[in-house]
Amino acid sequence: MKPRAAALFVAVALVAAFAVYRLAGEDRDDPFDVEPRTGVPESEAGALFPLGDALFRQRVEGNAGVVVDAYRRALVEAAAIRDRTRMEASGWSREPWSPGGRTDAGGRVVDLAPDPARPDSLYAATASGGIWKSSDAGQIWARSWPEDLTHTMGAVAVTADGTVYAGTGEPRPHGGFLLWGGAGVYRSGDGGATWDHVGLGDSGAVGRIAPDPADPSRVYVAAAGGPLLPGGDRGVFRTTDAGATWEPVLPSANRTTGAVDVAVHPSGRVLAATWDRDVLDGRLAGPGSAVHLSRDGGDTWNRVSLPGNVPQGRVGRIGVAFAPSAPDRAYAVVANDEGGEVVGVWRSDDGGLSWSRTGVAGGDLGRVSGGALYGEIWVDPGDPDRVLLSGAALLESVDGGDSFRVNVAGGGLGAAGDVAEGIQPGHHAMAWDPGQAGLVYLGGAGGVSRSPANGRRGSWVTAVRQGWTDAYSVETRSLDGAPPGFSPTVAGTQPVAVEFDPSDPDVAYFGGTTLNRTEDGGRTWTAVSPDLTVARRADRVGVAVITAVAAAASDPRVIHAGTSNGLLWRTEDLGGRWKPLRSDGGTGRWVTRIAVDPRDADVAHVAFSGYGSDPRLLRSTDGGRTWSDIGAGLPPSPVNDVVVLARRRLAVATDVGVLLTEDLGRSWVTPGADLPAIPVLDLRYDRKEGLLFAATFGVGVQRLPLR
Repeated sequence: MKPRAAALFVAVALVAAFAVYRLAGEDRDDPFDVEPRTGVPESEAGALFPLGDALFRQRVEGNAGVVVDAYRRALVEAAAIRDRTRMEASGWSREPWSPGGRTDAGGRVVDLAPDPARPDSLYAATASGGIWKSSDAGQIWARSWPEDLTHTMGAVAVTADGTVYAGTGEPRPHGGFLLWGGAGVYRSGDGGATWDHVGLGDSGAVGRIAPDPADPSRVYVAAAGGPLLPGGDRGVFRTTDAGATWEPVLPSANRTTGAVDVAVHPSGRVLAATWDRDVLDGRLAGPGSAVHLSRDGGDTWNRVSLPGNVPQGRVGRIGVAFAPSAPDRAYAVVANDEGGEVVGVWRSDDGGLSWSRTGVAGGDLGRVSGGALYGEIWVDPGDPDRVLLSGAALLESVDGGDSFRVNVAGGGLGAAGDVAEGIQPGHHAMAWDPGQAGLVYLGGAGGVSRSPANGRRGSWVTAVRQGWTDAYSVETRSLDGAPPGFSPTVAGTQPVAVEFDPSDPDVAYFGGTTLNRTEDGGRTWTAVSPDLTVARRADRVGVAVITAVAAAASDPRVIHAGTSNGLLWRTEDLGGRWKPLRSDGGTGRWVTRIAVDPRDADVAHVAFSGYGSDPRLLRSTDGGRTWSDIGAGLPPSPVNDVVVLARRRLAVATDVGVLLTEDLGRSWVTPGADLPAIPVLDLRYDRKEGLLFAATFGVGVQRLPLR
């Protein structure tokens, strides 16, 4: 890549990463009857939605039940295609996928669990990459989760005898948790080599798994419930036979309340936190949110009173913990209220019977602790007054929660010298190694770090090799004849489109509501289209954005563009005149990608988002005048990308992996070995090197040789 083109790419990516666009209503009528108009007044735009919502908005079309059911069916169908490939087209599954980028930086970790039965063994539950295991005290990690299961995790725990439990589905409102939900609780008796499903399949998301330290057959699960649908398995569940059966010991207060945290004391006391939320309605607090105490191992429960300016009926996420070294000390953090603000920290000195608010004020915590995204609290096993609190920054108290200081900074907060080298802001998990005094692990947005000095500020060191992360998109360029490199780009799933011209690396396109073009490395930009998101001059419904752009390699005057409300356009004179293409794009679903055959500008392929609805992949051979559906054999998952490979093969990225066809969609195979059935959000094919790159939501950038 030329230096100017590289700088252009970085600049455009940064612009897109911080852009916020207004995504509003849809026009369900035929959108292709008149010319586009030139703009929509700002006052007519819909509500603001940040980049993180793109994952959700481009997949949900108003029926949450369809999304949940279709995702589950998509996993099953993807597994069937994978099995069929191994049996009938095994040549496609011989070559393994391999990391195509950094492996020292991990993605989001939501829970950590050292193994008391195996020295130096540690498990990490990742937000979207399954369960991973380290056998060298957190330095090098290997995947420990089946390929064909959901990879969205909420919790992991290990009993005293080494049995591992994993809870699927993440309860916090972040990224893909809204879509790629859980399927219950799994158990491994062989150190994570194999897993069995042991129940709670309708739990949606698991907030915590807490084994009884005195009895490895007794385990408690905080089932948060699915984020898209009310009801299901919600509340605290208990097994006394190692997962063979489960009983609901703390049922949910209503259909939108689930349990998000549970802590067990060797004395038999159990603390649980329930969370009342309705994400689709934008509600993250409610009357069902509370702290509950059981003094008889979960047989009976009392709702705990937290005195001192608690917003009754408007409490959100809560975290609870016992102090291992002081039987009567317990803590609770009310991580958010109705407005998403941190409320405060409470302490009990009588085993959870009565509580008092600590001296720290909610406003002081709010600047570094991110409300509903966090909500975890941990107590040093050797010091009941040392408390650590999750958040954008890791907070630490040495006076029982009366005051907090920054241990690891987040988002630029904290005094000089507080920032630990290489640790990304956003912390979700902490665990002390039971076999090595002072060794503690920290998990968060940047993977796993460890401290041999009991978490002293400045002592944290990141893991050497971590194979999971969330890659949203990838761009490849050959560098002066060297093997192709990659650069991760926009932190979001194409809420706007950024594309290079395949015939000139100094030419790029940036799409908002209009399409903009640069020819000088990004110094100047020119609009080359009117507003392509609204089809009628009289249409005042709202504003979408351009989500897909493709310039033809064989004829750079030909450009295609697609929008988040399903419109599709083509120009044959570099934007002088745009014509609407009569396809099924008028459904209102996002156009996620357009791929033009590099040898023929009239051959185009269009991918659509949305669960359980067709079409998801269209093909035209006559410049867009007619279209055929070639995606009928795909699982009922969004198609996030489509690329034209060598010998006219097509590869698609879906929410359940990468699939490939050699016969224009009549049959599909799963290319390569070892790529899990996880969301793949972007593909790039380097023709010179014969490499397919995939940006995955869980195991980073992967690559596969395809000639």
